[in-house]
Amino acid sequence: MTDSTRAPRGWQLDDEVRTAALAAYDIESLRDNAALAQITDFAAALCDTPIALVSLVEEHRQTFLARTGMEETATPRSQSFCAHAMLTPGLMTVPDATKDSRFVDNRLVTGEMNIRFYAGVALIGDDGIPLGSLCVIDDKPRDGLTALQQQGLETLAANVMARLRDSRDAAAWRSIENDSRRALVDSEDRFRTLADTMPQMVWSTLPDGYHDYYNARWYE
Repeated sequence: MTDSTRAPRGWQLDDEVRTAALAAYDIESLRDNAALAQITDFAAALCDTPIALVSLVEEHRQTFLARTGMEETATPRSQSFCAHAMLTPGLMTVPDATKDSRFVDNRLVTGEMNIRFYAGVALIGDDGIPLGSLCVIDDKPRDGLTALQQQGLETLAANVMARLRDSRDAAAWRSIENDSRRALVDSEDRFRTLADTMPQMVWSTLPDGYHDYYNARWYE
């Protein structure tokens, strides 16, 4: 089993930094995303598990952007396996959660969900900030994943991050466009205020000769 307490070198878990990083990814627009759902469907089939999840670990909960074989859209962070997986370099594997001191009393293990086997690959942002994981879950103990399944899960996790980056970049562009529109409106408002207080007549004319603006003095 991989030691899930070992974080990537140089990383210190700072929830304020992580919260800001997660906000940039426009999480709401990614909920039940069809492309992410295809990834969890394939992950479950590849690893022969009943459940596969794309999980983002927030301050107090983990949110499942995509899920196969599970109805819940979120669970408390205190119950999160993915909170451990996101700090683990490579693949984190839990062969039998009932024999793992970190999870033996976890309600996802002792309760109806009956988690036994877990394998998750961390989702790491370009800035090195851990966001969550792509994971597969079984209600039966297992020795682990095959080499092909491990490689496949890591490849699928890279595809999840590509989708997250696309969402982040699109949100950033929308923000820039909105800021530009607001700046243009503010600039035009300032111009009109200035022009209307001038004692001179002010107007503007388009190249085709059409007058598209007159100030208050002109109308007077």
